[in-house]
Order: sequence, then structure tokens, then C-alpha cells
Amino acid sequence: MSLLVNNINPSNNLNCFDKAQTILNSRHYKTIKYVQENEVLNRGILDLGSGFLPVVLVELFGRNWQSAVETTFGNALRVITNYLSPIALAPVWNKIAASKHELPQNIQGLSSISFEYLTPDITPEKLKERLLETKENTDIVKNMSQEDILDLKKRLIETKCLSRKLDLMSGSLLTYIAPWVRNWFSKSILGVVGFTGELNVLSDSEREQSSSFYEKFKYLLFGGGLIPIFLGSTWDTNKLKNSLTNKDENSVQGKIAKQSFDYLNGFVTSKANLLRHNLYGGVISRIFSSRSINELFEKGIRMSISLIGNFWADSIAHKTLAKRYDRKYETEIIGPENNDVKTLSRLEKELKDAITTKDESLIEKLTHSVSGQIRTYYQSMSITALATGLATAFNIWNTKRRASSQ
Repeated sequence: MSLLVNNINPSNNLNCFDKAQTILNSRHYKTIKYVQENEVLNRGILDLGSGFLPVVLVELFGRNWQSAVETTFGNALRVITNYLSPIALAPVWNKIAASKHELPQNIQGLSSISFEYLTPDITPEKLKERLLETKENTDIVKNMSQEDILDLKKRLIETKCLSRKLDLMSGSLLTYIAPWVRNWFSKSILGVVGFTGELNVLSDSEREQSSSFYEKFKYLLFGGGLIPIFLGSTWDTNKLKNSLTNKDENSVQGKIAKQSFDYLNGFVTSKANLLRHNLYGGVISRIFSSRSINELFEKGIRMSISLIGNFWADSIAHKTLAKRYDRKYETEIIGPENNDVKTLSRLEKELKDAITTKDESLIEKLTHSVSGQIRTYYQSMSITALATGLATAFNIWNTKRRASSQ
């Protein structure tokens, strides 16, 4: 982490203009900026750095190698199911949905039209302006009537809602399957019957006894856990569709439509959808795939920490650290209008504007702000990693305590 941060801090021998350009042209800065703005990649790296590595290390030194290997295999599956598969599948779902609802192929960039432009309060004129932002659409869109735009809007709503539903179902299903495959791996490849965390804690016969319920009903549990995936995905998509067609902006559906649904490069999956994959598929599967009561307790604690840490705590920690950094160094990482951390894109724009106006004091402040934003971003990941490591250590201690009292 320090290496990355130091690489975006230019030498003090440079003037303020050179310092700013050095940061903005740095490969490390561009990489970190891309990671922060791509929610799928951002969540994946955060999960690996603050969730996977601390857990594996604590499992290895505090428990046994089988548990560490099982965790490594399980997290490799999660990277594929939670982060790589949505990126790979989202364009496929976009194409299928566009074909089903016959979106015009001669209009470019339709998949990147966010749900914000499809809410009831968006006029045909405003949607038309958005379509004209893509230069290739100029001749086509200019000749479209209001009725044509309204028809296109309707098709877009149907298309994007179907694409979202397919994304939720596929992502949730893959997330659901991962823990079951992990259990198979532990039993078939590692040769461990029952929960690996009970190795060296319970005898072989005691471990088999503790996992007897799971072994007896695992197929029934697996089948029953599929129901929330399809019900949740369908309910969620219908809720969204209602919000896009409901004229009452003060309704619950109308308020839902005001949420931000901007997906990078037209990908359907966002941070909110990754959370839904875990809620509809991940939570149930982790509970139902628990091989013993001790594993159920551990998964409950670890799941709470990982979900909170990966989807909320890192943002809260980043904001808290950025505020402290602003107070200490008089930087401008926190935006005054929304009291939130500025994105690197916004800081970059402000910095370039300051360079254009040749405001040296502002350039110095914003250059330091960019470095500070990145530094506090990594610090927030470290805090989440520490919390995950401590939760894992507590799980190991608690399982040993529970086993000794049985």
C-alpha cells in the first residue's frame, strides 16, 4: 500500500504544475481511479484484500492447513461467481433483452442509458438530449417524434428490467452454488468429513455426528434454498419496473426510481446488485450449507462482518478518515454540498480547472487532496481487513470454547 501511495507523491523539487501532472499521468493513479470507479472490480479487490487474505492467514496459523485451503478455494469461487461472472454475463443479458424487446440497432449507446433517464419525471425532450450526446445518433434521433421517443423509452424500460432480472438470477444462483461446491471440495479432495474448523477440536466420530443433519438433508436444503433466488429477483425487478412507470413520485416506487442506477460501460451489475446477489443467494446458501452448529455460528459472524465491511463499512471508514485528513492538512477530499468523499474523477476535473486558471495555491491543495483521497482509501481497506481478521480469530476461539463445553 505504501509503495502505491508513494508512487503518486511526486518529488518536492517539482513545481506545483509538474506535481499535478505527475500524479495525473501516473500509471498507479490511473489504475486506482479505474478500480474505484468500477464497482465490480472495487468490491472484488476489497473482498480479496480485506476479506480473503486476513481470513486465510488467521485460519492457517490459528487452526489448520485444511481450513486455510478450503477458505482459499471458497474465495476463488467467490471471485468468479461474485465479480467475474457478472462482468462476463451482463453484456449477454443486455443483448438477449434488447433482442426480445426489439430495441433499434441503429441507435448507439442504448445499454448505457441509466434508469435515471427512464423515470416518470423525465420528459421525452430530456431523454432525446441524452440520446444526442452520442454523436452517431444525431441524424437518427433528431428526426424522431415525441411518440417515437416515448415508445423507445417504454422499450428501454422493458429491456433494462429484463436484463437486470437475468443478472440478479444468474449472479444470485452462482453465488448460491459456491458454498456447496466448497463443501464438496473439502470432503472429496481434502478428505475432511464435516466442518474443517472442528479438526483437532473434535474427534472424527464427534465431527461426523455434528454434521449428520447436514449429510442427511443436504439435497433437500440445497433445493429449498433456490426458492428465494427466483422469488427475490422477480420481486425486485417488478418493484423497479413499477417505479419507472408510476406517475406518483411520492410513492415508494417513485422514491426507488430516484436511486442511482448508473452502470459502468452499460454493465448491469453495480454495488447495489452485488449486494442483492449476496442477499438473495449468498446469505441463504451460507446458512443452509453449514455442516454443523459451530459452522453456522461462525458463518453468521463472518457473514455479518463481510457484508457490512464490503458494502458499507469501507465507505464509512473512507469518509471518516478523509474528514480527518481534511482537518489536518486543509485539503478538500470531502465535498461541501453532500458531505461525502469526492471521486478521483471529480478531483481530477477540479485540479485541471485550477491548472487552466493557474491558481497555484488551489493546485497545491487539490494535488494533496488527490494523494489524500487515495491514502485514506487504502487505510479504510486496512481497517476492514483488521476487523475481518479479528472476527476470524474470535470464531476460532469461540468454536474451541463451545466444543470443550459439549
